[in-house]
Amino acid sequence: MKQIILNRPFEFIETTGDIPLLGRNELLVQIKSIGICGTDIHAFYGNQPYFTYPRVLGHELSGVIVDSKSVSGAFIGKKVCILPYLSCGKCNTCQKEKTNCCTSLMVMGVHVDGGFGTYLKVPEENIMVCPETLDFDHLAMVEPLSISFHGIKRAGISNNDWVIIFGAGPIGIGALIFAKSITNKIILIDVNQSRLSYCKSFLGIDHALNGNDESIYEYIKDLTNGNFADILIDATGNKQAIQKQLAYLGHGGKWILIGLQKEDIPVNHPEFHKREATLMSSRNATKYDFQQVLDKIRSGEINPGQLITHHIGFEEVVTGFQDLIKETTLIKGIININESEKTGNIFPNQGNKNT
Repeated sequence: MKQIILNRPFEFIETTGDIPLLGRNELLVQIKSIGICGTDIHAFYGNQPYFTYPRVLGHELSGVIVDSKSVSGAFIGKKVCILPYLSCGKCNTCQKEKTNCCTSLMVMGVHVDGGFGTYLKVPEENIMVCPETLDFDHLAMVEPLSISFHGIKRAGISNNDWVIIFGAGPIGIGALIFAKSITNKIILIDVNQSRLSYCKSFLGIDHALNGNDESIYEYIKDLTNGNFADILIDATGNKQAIQKQLAYLGHGGKWILIGLQKEDIPVNHPEFHKREATLMSSRNATKYDFQQVLDKIRSGEINPGQLITHHIGFEEVVTGFQDLIKETTLIKGIININESEKTGNIFPNQGNKNT
């Protein structure tokens, strides 16, 4: 099998090795599509929290089951996406079905090696069997969309709420898509004008504002009759952006941080206190979130293709990744593994075959 390792910041290495041996209740996934996440980009640049090198990136994954050591059986040939969060199932948090923030959580592609490769072994409980009618690229989008869905679920938006979303990357756009199903009072803020224009054109957002425009505070004040936002969503993971956001939160409002950055976040306590504001984090997603997103894709309620702007072949990643992530028009890039990478006997060495 082929695998791409991020050896250190700015340095990918392609390697060839044996297909992984399966343990009890593990499945072998032949990877088809890999979404490029902001986490992958931060890791490439060397500023991703909780990250060590070398590491195989990749946690937005879809593929086909090609081998199984599962007691359930009947998995071979199934189209799947992968829940990349490895939880213990035993801690108090897991017992409360909050597996997304397990006390010993390990995320594929972050804490342990992920799916930048032709094959990946996955615990059965982390597999989501998907409808055959869904596209592999769209299935790779289930994970980031589930993070957005989880954040909006945490926010508890009402149909008359003003919602301000900071960040027009995939997570912020996903949050926009799910928030739009509840309220039409949404403001999107980013500093990338290309992304804002894209959202206006393809997602029908009326209020897409450039964060570098000094007039947006007064614009939002007028638009909301001086009340500002009932809900603030951060999807930037940028300290400087986060520090400016409290000013846009109305009294009694909620502030949900989906984005993640490395440092402390100073907050003006009197300004926070007088609002009786609620500050919440939103981490990862649960299997329930994945299923909800899958159902919405299958029904046509959401179209993941609206977020996919770029493609790159697996064989181009080592030399082309940096150029791709510099594209100003990039929203979501998908790595596609050519069929030629996956032909022939998947167990060419008898000693590597799972027994």
